[in-house]
Amino acid sequence: MTARGVDQELVVTGVSGLDELRCGGVLRGATVLVEGAPGAGKTTLAMGFLRDGALSHGEPGIMITFEELPRDLHRDARSFGWDLGELEEQGLLRILCTSPEALSEDTLSPDGIFERTVAELQPTRVVIDSINQMAHVCPDPLELRREVYSLTHCYRRHDLTAILTGEADGVGVGPLPFAEYLADVVIRLDYRLLPEVGERVREIEVTKSRARPHHPGRHPFDITGDGLVVTPRLETLAEAPSPVSLEPELISIGSVGLDEMLRGGLVRGSTTIVAGSTGVGKTVLGLQFLLGATACNERGLFISFEQSPSELARMARSLGLAHKSLTDNGDLEVVHRLPQSGRMGQLTAEIAAIVRERKPHRVVVDAVSTLAKTAGEPARVVIDIGALVSALHHSGATTLICDETPGLVGEFEVTGGVKVSSIADTIIILRYVELGSEMRRAVSILKARYCDHDKEIREYVIGQGGLELRDKFQVSTGLLKGAPVQRAIEDFF
Repeated sequence: MTARGVDQELVVTGVSGLDELRCGGVLRGATVLVEGAPGAGKTTLAMGFLRDGALSHGEPGIMITFEELPRDLHRDARSFGWDLGELEEQGLLRILCTSPEALSEDTLSPDGIFERTVAELQPTRVVIDSINQMAHVCPDPLELRREVYSLTHCYRRHDLTAILTGEADGVGVGPLPFAEYLADVVIRLDYRLLPEVGERVREIEVTKSRARPHHPGRHPFDITGDGLVVTPRLETLAEAPSPVSLEPELISIGSVGLDEMLRGGLVRGSTTIVAGSTGVGKTVLGLQFLLGATACNERGLFISFEQSPSELARMARSLGLAHKSLTDNGDLEVVHRLPQSGRMGQLTAEIAAIVRERKPHRVVVDAVSTLAKTAGEPARVVIDIGALVSALHHSGATTLICDETPGLVGEFEVTGGVKVSSIADTIIILRYVELGSEMRRAVSILKARYCDHDKEIREYVIGQGGLELRDKFQVSTGLLKGAPVQRAIEDFF
């Protein structure tokens, strides 16, 4: 099976996620160089390429190996549930175990084993694992380059799509640097240590793509029971935003008082950030908003990076809110994920994929601050979180994002170092204030893009039914700093 464009025929690799980075696949007859350190997954990628071509597209392939015996390749393939022996019996695969010297001589011979195998099998794909071995038998750089060029030219002559694997050092430099110039596509696999978390991460990068577009940058991947699986980072696969209605529809946030402050509620399809310190009621408001979907026959999705579904249901029950629908697999669904060090890219991409699949009307994220605290490369974590918030914003769902601000009282910063508040259409601040030796709660609308929102700072309590707003506080300053100072009204004139 191939994808055709204008004067182009594409071959899909069959490696999950890799064809997305390659914008559909590689050109038929192209030479692909896959570089990486030992254990990075080069042979796994190459075997998956041949297997998918045989099983999914009926395209026979040849695997030429210098180091591993066929029985070792069969053993490794069985760990993924792949039966290479069956493919060989069906005439869809041939494994040739040889030496660099023999391959060089045989490839140039019109009656050699390679030419006979091509005539018999009629392959469309070929793999050499790995070309590093050729450097050991051909020390002269110029002669080595000629040998590698002869191989790639032979494969092009037979219209074979070829993968050449090669070992590279920690900075991506191999003993055959000229191979990158000869190849049409260069893919680097990295299995590097993150010193700050003491764990290794796998990343893939397309560094060259002749005559075809590709998504640049490093992207996480895993070697799973199904082989190599690439997870393209969200910012590279951005979707077009949903159309904005000229006459926006308003939906309830779940609190009558807040709806009044927002002049009717939230705009459907908008994104709201609810910011506040721990225990101030962010999750409660998120539950109120989500559970309101049942009254409107809408689908809701609660993405929790903290509480489990049963804990959320228990919280809803204690507040007198409907809770059974959180665990009965109906129109409301709770997705509970615990962030792992160095794996933010996979997590944010998974969440975005769930949203695309479920197509919920309402989404609650609790909490973006939990993601921001996850150990990893700080700049990369911030980019991944920003991409997730942007994807949710463009999904068409009405989204409520909880964000924990540090400290109970005092100065605070919305979304901290993540810097996604500019994306939000509405920002709601929930704060503790100290009045008369008593901790009380205050709410304020900091931003509401589609209405002239209420500017008051109002008190609220949490009880049966969730957040309930009371009257505004008396004239004071410093309320949102948690240190109010009572002043007479005359002091403001």
